[in-house]
Amino acid sequence: MNRRAHNSPCLLAVSESNLGHGSLDSGGLSLQCGSGRQAIIRTRHTLRPYSRRAPAPPAPVSLHETPLRRGLTSPTSLPRLLPVCLHQPASQPSHRAKQPPGPRAPLPPSRRRANAAGALALGPPHPGPARPTHTAMRKLPPAHRLRWMRALLLALPLLSLPILYAALGAARSSPPGRPQQQQQRRPPPKLAYLITGAGLGDGPRIRRLLRALYHPWNCYLVGVAGEDDRADLEAFVRGQEAPRRYGNVRVADAGEWGAVSRRGPTELAATLHAAAVLLREFEGWSWFINLSASDYPLMPQDDILHIFSYIPRDLNFIDHTSNIGWKEYQRARTIIVDPALQVPNKTEVITTKEKRSLPSAFKIFVGSSWVVLSRSFLEFCLLGWDNLPRTLLMYFTNFLSSSEGYFHTVICNSEYYQNTTINSDLRFIAWDNPPRTHPVNLTTEHFDSIANSGAPFAHSFIHDSPVLDMIDTKLLGRAPDRFTPGGWCLGSSVGGKDPCTFFGRSFVLRPTKGSAKLEKLLLKLLEPDNFRPKQCK
Repeated sequence: MNRRAHNSPCLLAVSESNLGHGSLDSGGLSLQCGSGRQAIIRTRHTLRPYSRRAPAPPAPVSLHETPLRRGLTSPTSLPRLLPVCLHQPASQPSHRAKQPPGPRAPLPPSRRRANAAGALALGPPHPGPARPTHTAMRKLPPAHRLRWMRALLLALPLLSLPILYAALGAARSSPPGRPQQQQQRRPPPKLAYLITGAGLGDGPRIRRLLRALYHPWNCYLVGVAGEDDRADLEAFVRGQEAPRRYGNVRVADAGEWGAVSRRGPTELAATLHAAAVLLREFEGWSWFINLSASDYPLMPQDDILHIFSYIPRDLNFIDHTSNIGWKEYQRARTIIVDPALQVPNKTEVITTKEKRSLPSAFKIFVGSSWVVLSRSFLEFCLLGWDNLPRTLLMYFTNFLSSSEGYFHTVICNSEYYQNTTINSDLRFIAWDNPPRTHPVNLTTEHFDSIANSGAPFAHSFIHDSPVLDMIDTKLLGRAPDRFTPGGWCLGSSVGGKDPCTFFGRSFVLRPTKGSAKLEKLLLKLLEPDNFRPKQCK
């Protein structure tokens, strides 16, 4: 049946033979328009225009009465109808005889706009002048784009120069065979020194010790009891350019440092006070080292800092043992009174006849009073989130030579730090045979043993001993009345000049061959047979 569409003169022609044989899915529908053109309706598989050679089709079906709307086909056989009919005058017939090919009249402006809006063009396009395709337009870039491309090509060599310079600089700074990331290590550790005077007249000895020990990367606290020695040391620090510029040497005031009793608890109290001052005044240091006026370094500070850069910073070098022997009766059980706590001029300890028993809440450890303690352990003793340091401090108030047992007992009874101990004080000390209470004074006869020991410090020396001159010349490379040279000294030593007159960055190190001896000593202390088996035993 033929029925004209309501809004369009285009008619949809469906072949009954196609519908009967089920060829609608693989064929197509033909839409007859009034102008004699044919519109193709797309189906799932192919596009087939309606042919006049086919048998005479039945009456065309209106778009409103398509098989899809009447339910004759399923959505799978005809998924979507995509004809777009152009509006034409209703007076034109729906079917016309096929026009012979020939020139066509140009489309009106309204139809051109409709075609530009996305309508389906019926028939071949209108012949006219050839227009360039989109591909040809892309192949012909505008003139300004060509100018930009030429400018970029000309500037490319100039832009590559900074990248090439940076690559050459990185390759020059890193030696072959070593990754650059390994060179970017953190700065060396800082050492906090406590230098104490044993009595009156120790000012000149401490001045010499400061010259041999000084390094701008470290920090120093000097404590002396005499007013003359204190004034002399303060004038010395102010007169030296390097300590004045870096501000890392501090002399304790009269109210901060008083008379100290070697056998009483006042020495321990002074050490704890000095550690608290170092924590408050100086930042970033890693180890605390106490020295007396009778001690002396055996290697430059560059060697010590260089080797200490490769070990964990929570290690504590402290000579200790739980086998106290004769010290149990003479020190642990004795009840004492230290008059220096009340009277500044008296330092002799008073003992009583009564004895006390050993504690059962903790185990007593004793050892050397010369220590190298980590910053974290001293913060544990002073700030004390645990009550153990305060409990032991009250106990060691009545302990002879409490500085030889307090730190040792605290660190070995603490579960946090008992595994951080190394059973050595890093000092070269010579004892009599059989050993006495105090070590012997070192002389030139001990120089070979001193030089080969690998220890960074030695104890003890008398004032202006000849062996000190040998240490300055052969081990420290220091001239009289000068600082020990290091990587921070930028001056020249030609002609007897002081290389430390000009100085640069404080953290720059220039270790010597003597650092290998300290490395060998630490490797021996950290061996499995020496490290764990000797911790808190």
